[in-house]
Amino acid sequence: MTPAATRARLDRSLVTRGEDVTLRRRIGSGSTFVSITCRARVRGYEPQELSGGIVQGDSKVIMSPSSILASSAVWPGAAGGDVYPMINDQIIARGRLRNVQAAETTLEDGQPVRIDLTVRG
Repeated sequence: MTPAATRARLDRSLVTRGEDVTLRRRIGSGSTFVSITCRARVRGYEPQELSGGIVQGDSKVIMSPSSILASSAVWPGAAGGDVYPMINDQIIARGRLRNVQAAETTLEDGQPVRIDLTVRG
């Protein structure tokens, strides 16, 4: 399977099993943010998953890089840099603002196919 096919499969899954969330990144040191809407699956962690800095109340967010890549005109870093979510970015899901505590982008053949976040808030 190609990276594009893997990403497309995740995109299809998120249509039915996901929800719209807002991904935000602070610009500079002020109160200006850039925001984009992404499709993601948000779930709490099970008790047996609470370890290594993950605490009760944290959530796992699974998202495709497709929304970020499609928003390259407004999302910072899209022209080369920290385009994918990183620590201190924010997610707004189900009306709650959550801070990214950990971010991992999965690559296949050097292409992004999946993003896993741990968020708190």
